[in-house]
Amino acid sequence: MKRHLFPVVAWAMAAGVALFLAARAEAVCVGPCCTAHCPVIHTWPTDPPPCDSTHTLQKCIDSAAAGDTVEIATNGPISESLTIQASLTLRAADGFAPEFTTDSGISFITLDLGDESIDIEGLLHLGSIFIEDAQSKLTARIVGNSFKPSSLSPSPIRLLQFYAAGPCTFELSSNTIDVPDGRDGMDLEQVEDAWTGRIADNKIIMEGSGHAIAIKREYASMGSTNTGSMSVDVIGNQISGISFDGGITIDQNAGTNTERILDNLVIGQSGNGSPVGAVGLAASGGTVTATVANNTLVAGKYGIAASSSASGSIGGLVANNIVSGNSLLGMDIDPSVLATVSNRNNLVFGNYADYFAPGPGTVTADPLFVDAPYGDYHLKPGSPAIDAGDDSAVPATDLLGNPITDLDGNPRIQGAHVDIGAYETAPEPDAQMLAVTAIAALLGVVAREAARLRGRRAAA
Repeated sequence: MKRHLFPVVAWAMAAGVALFLAARAEAVCVGPCCTAHCPVIHTWPTDPPPCDSTHTLQKCIDSAAAGDTVEIATNGPISESLTIQASLTLRAADGFAPEFTTDSGISFITLDLGDESIDIEGLLHLGSIFIEDAQSKLTARIVGNSFKPSSLSPSPIRLLQFYAAGPCTFELSSNTIDVPDGRDGMDLEQVEDAWTGRIADNKIIMEGSGHAIAIKREYASMGSTNTGSMSVDVIGNQISGISFDGGITIDQNAGTNTERILDNLVIGQSGNGSPVGAVGLAASGGTVTATVANNTLVAGKYGIAASSSASGSIGGLVANNIVSGNSLLGMDIDPSVLATVSNRNNLVFGNYADYFAPGPGTVTADPLFVDAPYGDYHLKPGSPAIDAGDDSAVPATDLLGNPITDLDGNPRIQGAHVDIGAYETAPEPDAQMLAVTAIAALLGVVAREAARLRGRRAAA
């Protein structure tokens, strides 16, 4: 009888221990993974199916849950265009530089009412990334990718808000973008709610000719209540090419836009579209408040152009910019905004004409570039732009709290004052400092020689 009872008792004891351990685990479990999906990193094409080499990258993406990461552990080439329908990070795995084939692209369309995020990093030769924010609170991050000309995409990076979507936070940085003929480089179209973002350290090459803008922000009302706001930093971008309408532009017809355009280099703008200019500000409705400071805008057709019409208004500051060698208008601040857009400490030189009332500190002398014909717009020693800027126009940090630097990443404000233009020149030592350094070096030589002689006497 006891032998018959033993298995039952043993099973009961085992079950009790299991229940106890489960209850204890539940009691001590902390963090989001106890109550929700814990993010997973999937590696394609080396993980188990569907992220193995027998399945496409799209299949691997489709299998990922919201909040997961898909890493690409191959250099490719990858001949796929991808659709992402859940919050996801898509990036190169350590040690890999995934390359895509011609006309490949990535589309992300938000579907839920909750928070959504997309993060795309380190991918090569994409044709485009298209993000459509339909109805969620969106965070978008596109960092360190390269784009090649594609005949299929309206622009390599496009962020579009569709009707009454929620707020958006974005970072578009450190991308290299080769823009095909007649297309925009980055196109951000807002409807309403609040957008906050940073566009920084991108290199954009505008190919061919045609109506195109390198970095474009516009307010697309699309029947909305027209209450949107945008706050953006555009910092440290390099834009070059031929026959493109705009380098960095704002086209506002409703809502409000607060923007800082800092430390950018734009070469070769020469189109006639609207808005036009290496930096172009236009408002037919709504309000734009802009700080345009420490940019170098050269060898184009229009430098800085600012104008308003209808119910639009533009205010702000234009300071510490080099506007030089433009074939039509260098500095063009329209009478419609003269009362609200102040200017100071800009260098204007070699433009066919300038159409503005020069503010305090304006310089009208050759900036003395190192080698402009070969694209080197650093300042030579003795340049009138060195130490000639207005320090108060230089913000301490960007929207992310990073210190403001010049286009090379060097600290801003070296020497007596900030330099005019995108590059900051390290100060040369003054005569007194050179004398002190020379004396210190001489005293060091004397001390070493005296020590050597004492050593010889002691040895003797």
